[in-house]
Amino acid sequence: MNALPPAAAAPPFYLVDVPRLREKFALFRDAFVRHFPRFVVGYSYKTNTLPFIARILHELGAHAEVVSPLEFELARALGVDGARIIVNGPGKRLDFLVRALACGSLVNLDSLDEVRALADWLRARGGAPCTVGLRVNLAIPEALPARRSRFGIPVDDGALAAAATELREVGVEVAALHGHITSRERRLEYWRMQARELARAAEAIGGESLRILDVGGGFGFAPPELGLKLPSFCDYAAVLREELAAGFPRLAEMTLIAEPGIGLVGDCMSYFAPVLSVKRLAGRTIAVVDASVQTVKPSKHKQNLLTHVLDAAFRPKRAPAEACDVVGYTCLEDDVIATDHVLPALEVGDVLRFDNVGAYTSGFKPQFIRARPAFYAFDGGATALVRREESFDEYFAGCEL
Repeated sequence: MNALPPAAAAPPFYLVDVPRLREKFALFRDAFVRHFPRFVVGYSYKTNTLPFIARILHELGAHAEVVSPLEFELARALGVDGARIIVNGPGKRLDFLVRALACGSLVNLDSLDEVRALADWLRARGGAPCTVGLRVNLAIPEALPARRSRFGIPVDDGALAAAATELREVGVEVAALHGHITSRERRLEYWRMQARELARAAEAIGGESLRILDVGGGFGFAPPELGLKLPSFCDYAAVLREELAAGFPRLAEMTLIAEPGIGLVGDCMSYFAPVLSVKRLAGRTIAVVDASVQTVKPSKHKQNLLTHVLDAAFRPKRAPAEACDVVGYTCLEDDVIATDHVLPALEVGDVLRFDNVGAYTSGFKPQFIRARPAFYAFDGGATALVRREESFDEYFAGCEL
């Protein structure tokens, strides 16, 4: 990451690398357009809800993929046309469904309860033309023993076909099928599996009205510095095209929506955390920093993040290397950011720059002990504040003090 923080910035803070964000969007879009000329990128708002990032991606052509009324209202506040919003997620209330449909958004219904609530509402009004999608229940490919996802409507028991029939009876066009893989491994064979299940779903409901296929997100992201290798965006696109064309050729020719989150923003943001304390305990070196595992890796994966040690002026520090554990500011024993991480010997006042922290960190940051830090953005040689550090009044807004 080549982004530079402002010299006067006081850590901790996040720093967005805007050129890298634009680059990742172009790589993703171009990989899929080669195989799907009618292609839509629906940026996954939940992955990083910073309005600045969403605005940049919308300027590049991304639609908004949202899973709550809060995210929907953010998209509208950013000026996103309703027709460029994709509404997903479980447990959508009827008033939210009606609002989104009235704005022309694509709403992917997740359950028979949502289908029935919408159908009953329309039936009470004599029916009304509108368009929806249906989320297809998929297997969890890594689950042992095998089990199904908790999302979507199943095909094999006839529920998906019944849902489509009930909706058509009240004038609703089922124009889209939606799937999303729940996987950490991101293997290409999982995408083959999803394509085959979506083809079965299209056959089950009679695909005449279908014109949109939404394959969700879950595209791999692995920083090369960590030695992990995942499929490229081009690999995902090619496999989807091949499998769809073989299983249900019409699906391969429809408008394809993909909903990347981590694949776009995972490596576009860093977190700068000052070292607060360095302890020697039972032969181990433990550095306490102004960060938490929720701030930089909320999934609590076992990989140590790519970490750079800087001095107080943000210059690379040169010192003999030693292994240390990096832990967070919270009072929780499991707030461990890195274990046996070999870094230049740390001391109070150093700053750690954790890279590749663009996904889920800002949303998962809990209101626990510390307020939300500031966000800066680097673009074209200049750095600007895009979200100030949360104040005491903002943290406790709405509370009686």
